[in-house]
Amino acid sequence: MDSAIPVLAIRPATEHDIPELARLFTALGHPATAEAIAERWREWAAAGNTALVAPRRDGALAGAATLHRMVVLHRPRPVGRITALVVDTPLRGQGVGRALVACQRVVSFVRLRRQTAGVEKEKKRSTGKARRITAASLPIQGMRSAVRQKWTM
Repeated sequence: MDSAIPVLAIRPATEHDIPELARLFTALGHPATAEAIAERWREWAAAGNTALVAPRRDGALAGAATLHRMVVLHRPRPVGRITALVVDTPLRGQGVGRALVACQRVVSFVRLRRQTAGVEKEKKRSTGKARRITAASLPIQGMRSAVRQKWTM
């Protein structure tokens, strides 16, 4: 098990997180204002994109990861890519980024299962076989370890 993943309270980002996301993106080297992010938020979220955040007790964000959903020609279903990963400067090296990436992979896997469930049923009807999707590459053990640990800032 990976005991280096310390985050317990990772959650989906909401519009209330926009000012903190702007602060983190600016620290990452992509100057952003809360107003600019707010203008794009609904369209971005409606396109199936998501973000996860690691909140601190004081309300600030320790880190964030954004996942962009896209349709590509070389894959039969949409794919997801982490397009931004940022950890607040004083908290870097403490496993916050690793935890965000691990959670994004689990979220992506769950969404993939939901999106492909209907396709697999149709395929099974027509061929008699269902395609199996596994989570072998996902850090499930690390996630279990992360849930057991406490993270306070």
